Amino acid sequence: MNDGMGTREKMARQAQRGAALVFAALSVGFLWQAREYPYLDDTGPGAGFFAIWIGGLGLLVGIGMLLWPQWAEASVEQTDASPGAARAIAVTLVALAAAGLALEAAGFRLTSFVLLAVLLRTYGTTWPRALLFAATMSFLVFALFDALHLRLPVGELGF
Repeated sequence: MNDGMGTREKMARQAQRGAALVFAALSVGFLWQAREYPYLDDTGPGAGFFAIWIGGLGLLVGIGMLLWPQWAEASVEQTDASPGAARAIAVTLVALAAAGLALEAAGFRLTSFVLLAVLLRTYGTTWPRALLFAATMSFLVFALFDALHLRLPVGELGF
């Protein structure tokens, strides 16, 4: 039985389904972790507010990618199937999962610093630029949330 789809197209479709499942699973992880934090508190949105919205929207996108795969489809000619691209995708997924697991213990600033630095380096930025940008952004985002009286995890080390 030939459905008119070549091997590369089938592999690309399977990879897209796998990515959608992993994305949905990571989003469920965000929602699971968010249950530990208050959605609202006396000053407004609580520490769980952002995680609930990111997790919920991510889960909807993952389900959408599974139910309507044409949203996620790219032509096989446009898909970079090189080993470098597969490595970057794997590093991204592992880094996101590790960051989700480390967030409470390591704190937002340290976790986001490492996550941003690793992802920036993975996608081609030099280490000095990746470290500078990651340090700047992780502390600025934390300061912004603090100024808005939104608590982010500080971890056991106070970061």
